[in-house]
Amino acid sequence: MLIQFGINDRGDCPDKEVFKDYLRMYTNDARAKNAIPIFVTPTPRFQHDDGVFTNAFTKYCEAKFEIGEEMGVTVIDLQTKGRDFYTKIGPSRVKSEMMMDTLHL
Repeated sequence: MLIQFGINDRGDCPDKEVFKDYLRMYTNDARAKNAIPIFVTPTPRFQHDDGVFTNAFTKYCEAKFEIGEEMGVTVIDLQTKGRDFYTKIGPSRVKSEMMMDTLHL
């Protein structure tokens, strides 16, 4: 079961500890139903500093890695992979080839 949160949140996680509690709950509930939970970090926003894309979801990402380690849950890091790729191809190409609208990449 892929578990991904934060993409539609405007800004970072307001309370990291509460979010971590929810990740624990979802993990336990998934395992109780014999599902295998997998955390996925949010994809990047179109947010960069001189062409270097930045992470708008730091606390969400940190929480997923922390609970992933604590509970033995695999984490797929789309945030880092996406930011590295976007930085490599540059903001103008991201905007012209990958943006569906002013928000969604």
